[in-house]
Amino acid sequence: MKPRCVILGAGGHAKVVLDCLEATQKMEVAAVLDSNPKLWGQEILGIPIRGSDDLLTEIFREGIRLFFVGVGSIRETTVRQKLYEKALTAGLDSFALLHPKAICSPRTQIGKGSLLCAGAVLNVGVVLGQNVIINTGAIVDHDCRIDNHVHIAPGVTLSGSVWVQTGAHVGTGASVRQNIIIGKGAVVGAGAVVVKNVPAGAVVKGIPAR
Repeated sequence: MKPRCVILGAGGHAKVVLDCLEATQKMEVAAVLDSNPKLWGQEILGIPIRGSDDLLTEIFREGIRLFFVGVGSIRETTVRQKLYEKALTAGLDSFALLHPKAICSPRTQIGKGSLLCAGAVLNVGVVLGQNVIINTGAIVDHDCRIDNHVHIAPGVTLSGSVWVQTGAHVGTGASVRQNIIIGKGAVVGAGAVVVKNVPAGAVVKGIPAR
């Protein structure tokens, strides 16, 4: 019998998570929770949307012990972080999720709740924290460090030894030079080319990013 899990969020990114879970064939999705009451009672990819994340304690009582955050981000990652921490507080645990068509060196470390989407690449020495998204087709090269709750959007390229700190968002198609530090909660705009460190909480865009 496969372990059962609950997905938090019922938007577009949740579909990506569900599709990845289906591809791995290692988990049964028992339910989806979302804060939008208009979605309650509907389905997403055939999975029922039972209600809000306030049901997490009830989910735990039903014997479901695993969860995965199915909310993405286009800027701030705080919603993802709050959901992740709420589920942990309710007694549930998460797990790393790797799409079968991702490429991942065996010499990496991947934290719980982190997602490696189809076509993404993790090279040797990469360390991912918890609740990280490495989205479709993103490349994370050797010895990068990606801290908790970071979102690396589709098509991003991180050169070697980049450090992306907690809660940062690196937008679609951005490129980051080797040895760069992207600070806590910073946002790198789509298509940016980052050639110098980005301070915590900063928003940068353009070529070069500023």
